[in-house]
Amino acid sequence: MLPNYFQFWSDQFGPLQSETDENNDDYINPGMWARQLSDFLSKEMEKLGWKTVFVAVEDWGHYIALSSTPDGKENANICCSNVDSEIVKDRLESYLVYGQPDVKIVKRWLKKIDVSEVSQKLGDDLHTILSSCNKCVDLRRGVQTELPI
Repeated sequence: MLPNYFQFWSDQFGPLQSETDENNDDYINPGMWARQLSDFLSKEMEKLGWKTVFVAVEDWGHYIALSSTPDGKENANICCSNVDSEIVKDRLESYLVYGQPDVKIVKRWLKKIDVSEVSQKLGDDLHTILSSCNKCVDLRRGVQTELPI
């Protein structure tokens, strides 16, 4: 199983006006945004059978809660953000996408729950979306940078 961390460069997911204005609900922090990226990922994941439960604006970017089954028993999350608004390469900005779960087993109380199937599907689906998107350049999977969740 490969890690569900992805980093890439793009000029297509820049900030919306509401993300740069402190008076709007979409405003996160100076130089932080991900609304267009979270909308894109949410729509693309739904095309692959995932259901978007909700999207939340966090202080570090956007959080997408997903369900992979109609009963909502298998859940997953995507966290996404631009990496640093000051770092630009060939007029492209860097973005980070992190899918959870990214492990085979999670522990809940005294139980061990096998989440390997949903974790693998999440990572593979994110990889499919990002690698087939011409808006994403120099896609890397398994980067060590984490969003501060």
